[in-house]
Amino acid sequence: MKLSIGAARWRVALACAIGLVAAAASAPALVNNVAPRVSNHAASPRANVPPTLTHQIRQTRAAAHPLQTPAMRGFPYDWSHRHLVFSRPSSPAIAQRLERDPRYRIQQAWRARQARSGSVDEYMQALDTLATQLAAGDATRKVLVPSWGKPLPHHRLRGDWSVNLGSGAKVGAGRYPAKFSFDPIGAPNCTSDFVVFNTGLNGTSGVSGKASIIAYNNLYATTCATPVPKTYWAYNTGGPITNSIVLSSDGAQVAFVHGGSPASLVILRPIAGQGSATAVTSAPSPDVLCTSSGCTGSFASYASCKINPAKSCQLTLPFSSSTLSNDSNSAPFYDFTNDIIYVGDDGGFLHKFTGVFDGSPAEVTASPWPATMHANAVLTSPVPDSGVTPSVVYVAVATGGSSSGLLDYASTATPGLRTESAALGFNPIDIADAPIVDPSAGKIYVAVGNDGTTRGLNSGVFVFGRGFSSIGTGLTSSSGIEAKVGTASNLTPIALYNGDFDNAYYNSSSGIGNLYVCGNTGGDPTIYQVPITINNIGSVRAGPNLTSASTTCSPVTEIYNTSASSGPFDWIFLSVQGSGSLSNCGSTGCLMNFIVTAWQASNPYSLNQEILDTNLNLQKVTTAGTSGTTHPTWNTTGTTADNSVVWTSQGSMSANAASRAETGGTSGIVIDNTSSTTGASQVYFSTLTNGTCATSGTSGGCAVQASQSGLSQ
Repeated sequence: MKLSIGAARWRVALACAIGLVAAAASAPALVNNVAPRVSNHAASPRANVPPTLTHQIRQTRAAAHPLQTPAMRGFPYDWSHRHLVFSRPSSPAIAQRLERDPRYRIQQAWRARQARSGSVDEYMQALDTLATQLAAGDATRKVLVPSWGKPLPHHRLRGDWSVNLGSGAKVGAGRYPAKFSFDPIGAPNCTSDFVVFNTGLNGTSGVSGKASIIAYNNLYATTCATPVPKTYWAYNTGGPITNSIVLSSDGAQVAFVHGGSPASLVILRPIAGQGSATAVTSAPSPDVLCTSSGCTGSFASYASCKINPAKSCQLTLPFSSSTLSNDSNSAPFYDFTNDIIYVGDDGGFLHKFTGVFDGSPAEVTASPWPATMHANAVLTSPVPDSGVTPSVVYVAVATGGSSSGLLDYASTATPGLRTESAALGFNPIDIADAPIVDPSAGKIYVAVGNDGTTRGLNSGVFVFGRGFSSIGTGLTSSSGIEAKVGTASNLTPIALYNGDFDNAYYNSSSGIGNLYVCGNTGGDPTIYQVPITINNIGSVRAGPNLTSASTTCSPVTEIYNTSASSGPFDWIFLSVQGSGSLSNCGSTGCLMNFIVTAWQASNPYSLNQEILDTNLNLQKVTTAGTSGTTHPTWNTTGTTADNSVVWTSQGSMSANAASRAETGGTSGIVIDNTSSTTGASQVYFSTLTNGTCATSGTSGGCAVQASQSGLSQ
C-alpha cells in the first residue's frame, strides 16, 4: 500500500515540478516577482508587480495546481506551528484535504528533508518538498533533495549569540519569537533568514528609545560575516507586545496585538536597516502610521503604503468597539489560505480580521462577529482545525469559580453555535496555554495546571476527540481523557504549559507515539512521558526532576535532527525559571535538551547511536546491528541484547542531557533548521529576566541563539 501511495505522490510531485519549471522558463520575471522580500530602501521585487497582476498570477497557479495553493514564499515558523501539528494522515483522502493547509506542507517539508533511509515513502516526501519549493514561485532556485538511501553528512554544531533587547525586555513566559527561513532545505541565507522578538516594552523613540519589536538577520556564526547577528530592523510600534507574533508567508509583514481596552491588532511592514544596532540606542517609529480611518502622509491606506519600497508602514486596528476588552493571553492565528487572522480577548470574544497581509485589512463586525465564545472569560490563542470544512476553531477558556478552565469550539461559518467541554480546571490560571490541535488524527490536547478537587488536584493533559459532546465517552466526551502529570499547585497556582510529541508520533498514522510534558506544578518540575494510542492514553511514566524547588517550566519543543554527529537524534528543549538541578544550571534558570529518540523494530543501528527506552533511560549502541521485531526487556545497568544489536545503559535520560544557565528561564523555544551546514541548526528564545548578554556585553533581557547539539557557545 505504501508503494502505491508513494508512486502516486511521485507522479503528482513530478507533474507539478515539470509544469512549474516549464512555466518558469516561459515567464521567469513573473515567477520571481511573486516572492516579495523586505528591502533595504531599494526597489523590492514585489513593488514592481501591481497587486492586480500578483492576484492574477496566484489565481492561475491555483487553477493549475489546486493542492499547492496558496503558494508559500518562504518558511515562517511561529507560535502556531507548536499548536497546529500533524501526525501522518491515515489515508490519501485525509492527506489531500490537509495539503491545502500551508502549515501541513511546511511540517511535511521539515520532516521530509530529515529522511535518512532509502524507503520509497521517504523519497516521495523529498519529492513533495521539491514540488512545494517549485510551487512557491521560484523554479530557478536550487533545491536540494536528499539522495535516496544516503545519510546526510554529520557535523558537530557550534556557535551561538546572546544580544541585549533592552532592560526588562522579554518575549514572555509561554510566548514565542518567530523565525523566517527563505529556503530551509538549502544553504542558510545570511540576508533573508531572520528571527523576530517582541520585547514586552512600551516602545519609545529617540536617542535613548526602546524597541517594542526587533528582528535580527546574519544569524549563523560559521556561515555569515561578522558581526553575528545584525539588527535587521527595530521599531517603536506605540505599545507593548506581550503575546506571540505571526509572520506573513514571505516574511515581509508581521502581525501582533497591542494591549488596552480595547486591544488592537497591529500589522507592520518593516524595511531592512531601520533601527539601530542595539535596541536600547534608538527605535524609530514606522514611516507611515495608519488606523481604520486613514494614514498619515500621502497614503490613503495601509494597502497602498505597503507596496512602496521606501516606506515602512504600520496599521493599527482597535478590536470592535462593542467589546472594549483587553487581550492578555491570545496571540493572533493567521490563516494562510484565506488571509484571515483570528484572535481572542479577555471578554470572551473571538475576533476575525480579513485581507490581513494580501488585501485591505479590516475587522469583520457583521453578526455574529465578534463571536462570543464564553462571556467575561479570558481566551487563549485560537487554533483552527483545518481537517474539516469549514474549519473549526478551538479556544481554551480561563474563567472564575467552579467552571474555571474549559475547551470551547465553534465552526468559523457559524461561530455563534459553540460547544463547551466540562470544567477542566480549578483556578483562573489553570489553563494558560492554547490547545494543541492535530487535524490528521482529529485530536485536541489541553494542558491544565490544576484539575480540581474532584479529580484529585493533579496537573494534567486532557485529550479530546474532534467534535466531542456531552453524551460521548472517552475522547468524544466533553470530559475527554486525562493524563495526570504530577501534583497540582493549589495555594499558589503555577501554569502548566504544553508539551510536544516525539518523532514517532509525527510519523505515525492516527497519532500514535509519545507526548513529553514538564509537569508536577505542585512540586519540583518533572518530565513525563504520555503514551498516545489511537483512542486512549497509556500509562504515564515519570522521568527525572529538573529542579531543587518548585518553579515554572517553559513549553516543550521537539526537533528530529539527523545532521548531528552520531544521530539521528529526537530532541526536546525546555527551560525552568529557577533552581535548575542539571550540571550546568548553577541552581538558576536553565535551558535543557533531552534525547527522546524512540526505539524502532527491525532497524539498522550504527555504533554510538542512542535511544530512550521504556524505563526513560538512555541506551547506547555498543555493537552495531539490526534490532529485533519486538521491544527487548531493557536492563537498567549493563548491556541488553536486541537481535544483533547490543545496547549499553547510560542511566537516566538526564545523564547526557545538555543544559545551560539562562537567567529567569526562557520564553517558548523556536527551531531553526536541521541543516548539514555547521552552525545552522539552532534554537531561539529570550530570557525572562535581565542578565548579562554575552555578545552585547551588557545587561538586559537577552535574545539568544543556541545550537541544538549540546547548547554550546
